[in-house]
This record gives sequence, C-alpha cells and structure tokens, in this order.
Amino acid sequence: MNRVLGWMIALTMFAVRLTCIRRVHNDRRQEVLDSGQSYIYGQLHAHQIAAGMFGEAGTVAMVSRSADGDIVAPMLKIFRKQLVRGSSGRASKGGASALQQMIRKVRDGHRGVIAVDGPKGPRGTVQKGIGLAAKKSGMPVMPVILVPNRRIILSRAWDRLQIPMPFSCVNVYFGDPIHVGEDDDLAAFAQKLAAVLHDLEAQHDPTERSPRVIVETDSGDRSSDRTSDRPMAA
Repeated sequence: MNRVLGWMIALTMFAVRLTCIRRVHNDRRQEVLDSGQSYIYGQLHAHQIAAGMFGEAGTVAMVSRSADGDIVAPMLKIFRKQLVRGSSGRASKGGASALQQMIRKVRDGHRGVIAVDGPKGPRGTVQKGIGLAAKKSGMPVMPVILVPNRRIILSRAWDRLQIPMPFSCVNVYFGDPIHVGEDDDLAAFAQKLAAVLHDLEAQHDPTERSPRVIVETDSGDRSSDRTSDRPMAA
C-alpha cells in the first residue's frame, strides 16, 4: 500500500516539477569538481521532496527502510536518483551496509545525499553518519537548504516536511563545502554542520529555522554557545 501511495505521490510531484523553476545561490560545486573531488549533500529531512525534484540525476540517496522510506523511494526513482536503503547510523536498520554502499559510490565519483537529521529527528540535529561518509570517502559535505516560495508545510510532522506547490520558485542556498579530516571528531563535525544549516535557515527561511542545540563532543568539549527556539510558521 505504501508503495502504491509512493508512486501516486511520485507522479504528482513529477507533474508539479514541470511547472516550477529553480534558483541557486552560492553554488561552489564546480570548484569542488574542478579539484578532482565529488561531494555529499547535507540537507534537512524537511527538504527531501524539493531536493528529490531538483537534485542532480544519478545522486546516491540514502533512504530508510521504514514506511516513510517506501513512500519517498518512488519519487526519488522517477527523478533518476540511485537509492541505498538503510538509516544513517543504525546498523540494525541496514544503516552500516547502506553507508558503505554510498561511500563506495562517492569514491567512484557519484554525488551522495543524506538527510542529516533523519530518519526520526529531532529536526536539525545532525547524525554522525554523514561525517563518517565524508571521512571515509575523502569528499567534502555541501550544506544545502531548499526554500520554495509557495509550499505546504506539514506542521504536525516531526520534520515539518515541506511540499512545493505548482508554479513555485525553489531557492537553493548552499553553504561553503566542509571537509572532514582523518582525525576530526565526528560529533564536533555534526555540530558544525548543524550550525551551518541553522544559519542558512535563519538567513533565508527564518520562520522554519531549526533550534540550535548544545552537544557534547567525544572529547568532552561542548560546542555551540547558545540555544534558540524556532518560531512556528503561521
């Protein structure tokens, strides 16, 4: 049943995509490619529909094995994404195998994409999987948010999922590429990426910005010096 629903949604969003336009800001992807590297998109779970619609064909996407994953998978397929099934950081949910598949493909030159706060949140809290994928593949993370100017927001969903409406303009805002060194602490990297995504939303989509939280790193340091409550959209 979820797969039938997923294909219905996929066909609907394909039709919506034909009516929409995209505008890209601070796009440094070509610089990374010119340096001989690929990259992994680090996005929020809330933006997965817009990212599926407008992301590069051939991008390797990690999709959970949950019912939600079954619903979103057909849409990613119709927009020509490569899927690996599993939840980032959850070996029992196929996460280790999926992450290894993604690392191999990114090493081979494919782009990757991970919803950093998936599969269950909290919204804006970056899991360590994307840092591990970047470290093992040797490729940088490209922070990105997608903001449709006309959208439906599922306010009762944990991620406040956004659905672009027909004839909308989807603005794609990139942060600067973030590299993960061999000796870098993954918890500290996760907090750094969370702060970048928070600041992108604060600047370009303030009513939807994620709360900034204080997280203790593996070394015992506490990163991020403040918390902020996200105002809810009307």
